Amino acid sequence: MKRIFALCLVLALLAGCAPAPNAPSSGAPVSSQPVQEPPAPAFAVGALDTVQWSGYGTGSNGGDAYYELAVLAENAAGPDGLTRRVSMLLRTDYATLTQAPLCSVPGCGHSDAACPAYIEGNNVAVAAIGGNVYLMGSVYGTWFVQNAASSAAAAYIDVVDASGARRKRVMEFPQGWEVYSDSFSYTDGGALYGSYYDHSENVSGGVRVDLATGEYTVFETGGDSILGVSGSSFLMRHYEYPLDDGVYPGVAVGEAEQVRGQQMDEWLVQYDLAAGTRMRLGSPQMDWYGEYDGYGYLGGMYVRDGKLYQMFIQDDDGDASLKTLLERDIFNGTQRALASFRPSASVPWLDFGLHDILPACCGEQEPYLWAGAFSTSGAGCVPAYLIDVRDGQLREVLLRAEEPYTGGETAALPLARTNGGLWLVPVAAMEDPWGGMRRSYALTAPETVFAGSGELQYIRMWTPPDAMG
Repeated sequence: MKRIFALCLVLALLAGCAPAPNAPSSGAPVSSQPVQEPPAPAFAVGALDTVQWSGYGTGSNGGDAYYELAVLAENAAGPDGLTRRVSMLLRTDYATLTQAPLCSVPGCGHSDAACPAYIEGNNVAVAAIGGNVYLMGSVYGTWFVQNAASSAAAAYIDVVDASGARRKRVMEFPQGWEVYSDSFSYTDGGALYGSYYDHSENVSGGVRVDLATGEYTVFETGGDSILGVSGSSFLMRHYEYPLDDGVYPGVAVGEAEQVRGQQMDEWLVQYDLAAGTRMRLGSPQMDWYGEYDGYGYLGGMYVRDGKLYQMFIQDDDGDASLKTLLERDIFNGTQRALASFRPSASVPWLDFGLHDILPACCGEQEPYLWAGAFSTSGAGCVPAYLIDVRDGQLREVLLRAEEPYTGGETAALPLARTNGGLWLVPVAAMEDPWGGMRRSYALTAPETVFAGSGELQYIRMWTPPDAMG
């Protein structure tokens, strides 16, 4: 029975390593045929790239600097009587090994909204794009949208120029739109591309935001999920259900959705935004069921450089311990098993997020995917690994960093890659005057991260003179 998990579902997978099976290959060119086309977008599209938005405890890499939001206060009182989070937009400069607020306003105390780096809002993310830094205030969840009392609840995009001289509003999304930074993961340098859901009209689709003018244009996606980009095209995952909704003969009402899910068919679609065409590229399942002698679970898909990565769990013969990472060349249809993993005594569980540890920046990209591990015993430092997509090898991160809240050690997973090829890594915990906890950083060579020791170039971290917010 086919069991297919939702896109980007993080699987708890068993650790250990066994020799990879012979790399499977279809030996035939990928299926490519036109599919139903939505109207062509009314805008020009350049070469698309992935946007790295900051998340919890992470920042965005600009190649020459790392940008992040440091929380100053979680419940600061605002002029409307409501509380909100206050953060400082910080820039870690790789050349000078210093961190400071992204602000060049003479005499600025970084203590109110007049400062370009002083950020108010609970759901704000930062991204470095084309030499500028963009802030996105997200609105998501039906309750937050429908019960918003003011325009402050509208999602927005701000820009801070690279010098920190000023911050200005690029645009505000329409009231009632549910958007968030993770859905705006692509850019051609002049515009952001993402998706939205309009609660007032109960419609969804794609949206392009011109970063120079703030003008936005919606376009149809056909309900498909975007997995990645190639040139001016989205690479998307398409679903179809041969059976209609309803009651099926001999099927209990409560099981109808399960039966419908079992009938689901899916394939990849190349949606060229510049040409307004959609081409079917074949099934994302890649005939793995037949080649691996049975069924299995398909986990979250990840796409980069025209390759699709997915974890396969072989369980048709009761061997649920064998986990295989597979790679498919989307455009020529060939596929291979990168590596297989089995449990070990020291690390019984392995969790594959299947995403870049160091997202592409400025034309540079490391050949690693992230893999985190955790021990059910809870003892010792939790190991972490990077998967080399060139040969499927697991490389353990042996460099250690101090955990901010426990005082223990954790793997020093790299945060960013400099244009010169060094990695930005966390090293030690530090307490800020406002009571928050952060980690200090250093630059080092990739081999130091894997070896656990080597030269570290420590960053001079910023701390305010007094509690703020």
